[in-house]
Amino acid sequence: MLGPSSTAERTAYDYLRSRILTGAIPGGTPILQQQVADDLGISRIPVRDAIKHLSAEGLVRIESNRRVVVAAMTVEDVREMFLMSSVLEGLAAREATPHMTPEVLERLSVLGQRMELAEGHIDDWLAIHEEFHSLIAAQSRMPRLQREIRIMRAAAESYLRAFLIEHGVGELSSVKHGPLLAALKRRDAELAERAARSHLVNAFAELCEVIERKNRKKRVDGRERRRP
Repeated sequence: MLGPSSTAERTAYDYLRSRILTGAIPGGTPILQQQVADDLGISRIPVRDAIKHLSAEGLVRIESNRRVVVAAMTVEDVREMFLMSSVLEGLAAREATPHMTPEVLERLSVLGQRMELAEGHIDDWLAIHEEFHSLIAAQSRMPRLQREIRIMRAAAESYLRAFLIEHGVGELSSVKHGPLLAALKRRDAELAERAARSHLVNAFAELCEVIERKNRKKRVDGRERRRP
């Protein structure tokens, strides 16, 4: 589990993280620690400590004057995160392959099916997607690797969530997990690593393509509306 374990600190962390990831607090917005503490009915210290965890995840930026601002990600930031995640999750898939049990493979199959059924429900889809990839990472038996994967996935989640809310899961063919699951079932570690890496690299490329296609359509529609 990401974040702190103490009650008040966890409360502040969950509150802020949820609002950042859902876009309720947009990138570039300053976080007023005393205001958060007052809203939650806790002291400022657990809010300050919760912010340290959010900073480590890349969700907020602590400036030199101690001002705390929600991180605003550029496309290049997201590209970097997807590329880094592709390497980490590829390694996890490779290391997990020898440890795949029939029970875990069956669970992954069920999760894959549930993702397809949940494509119209973003929150459900993201939760199932998280469980699918976390289950693979857990089989790697590499706790440090799992921790880094969780941090990278958390940092990219707000961007992915915002995209899915606007465009929908159905726009992305690369979110299908069949090739990765097939490689795991074949116990082919190298193929599993390639499939996991391709999954993320292709997903980012497709995200950008869908956004650009939508933007082109908006520009064309705008020009047509302005014609006399």
